[in-house]
Amino acid sequence: ARYGLAQFYLGAPGIAGGSEKKAKEDAEALLAIDGGAYYGHMLLAQIAASEKKWDVMASKYAAAENAATKDSDRAAALRSWSWTLIDKKSDPQAALPLIERWQTLAESDDPTPPFVLGRALLDLGKPAEAAEEYRKVLAIRPDSANAGYALADCLEQAGQQEDALAQYESFVAKH
Repeated sequence: ARYGLAQFYLGAPGIAGGSEKKAKEDAEALLAIDGGAYYGHMLLAQIAASEKKWDVMASKYAAAENAATKDSDRAAALRSWSWTLIDKKSDPQAALPLIERWQTLAESDDPTPPFVLGRALLDLGKPAEAAEEYRKVLAIRPDSANAGYALADCLEQAGQQEDALAQYESFVAKH
């Protein structure tokens, strides 16, 4: 309940009750609850990322990963940490070793690790390598709109115009 409430505080505007201070209070309270460390550290990492306190963010995500008692929670910490590095900090290179660890924990039918790796590789200027990751996503989830479009974009950036056109046409036909 505290984790959900803190997520609300982080996402809601102040006029609707949103408050980073309240979210931090709930995160700290979670740290004091038996079994709450994982969730408390996850929240503190999200708050640090919103404040662009990257070192604090990294230490809190690492603490969440270490506090996790299930592989699925460790994977979730690595997923959130990786995506934050790519999407908010614009540091896809730093995300690569985290994605590698995450892939060892993820289920084989989880399309999210190759999708995030594709995004990191594309941001690093490696569209051909990114395309291979998006193909993995589509092998798992053939109707993934995001991966279908991203694959077409990667092929175009890699100079594979005919393949890109075919993928764009496939994307339009499906979506």
